[in-house]
Amino acid sequence: MNNSNNKFEVGDEVIALKSNTGNGSQPRTKGDIYIVKAVSYCSINGRQAINVGPTTNRVNLKCDCGRSHPTDGLHWTFSSLFIKREDLEAKMDEAVEEEDYELASTLRDLI
Repeated sequence: MNNSNNKFEVGDEVIALKSNTGNGSQPRTKGDIYIVKAVSYCSINGRQAINVGPTTNRVNLKCDCGRSHPTDGLHWTFSSLFIKREDLEAKMDEAVEEEDYELASTLRDLI
């Protein structure tokens, strides 16, 4: 299982790294701060998804593993699209080392 992004707990304060891009996506704005309301894990690949408050009428959500998961009435977003404020500088340094300059620029703007 890939658990490298399973880093958040209910009540954590997180910052969105990207704005939502689709109709079914959890509403979020890059750079805004949110509180984690719920945490979920894919039973196939172990990826963590978080909810930061919004609800949905959708019954199922298709995971990148190909399986559908129940939404429990909540919008979900993979944890990799959020970061804790205290992790910004270290993640920015890591992005520069990996030559991911788009992410590094996003993180720099959030610091």
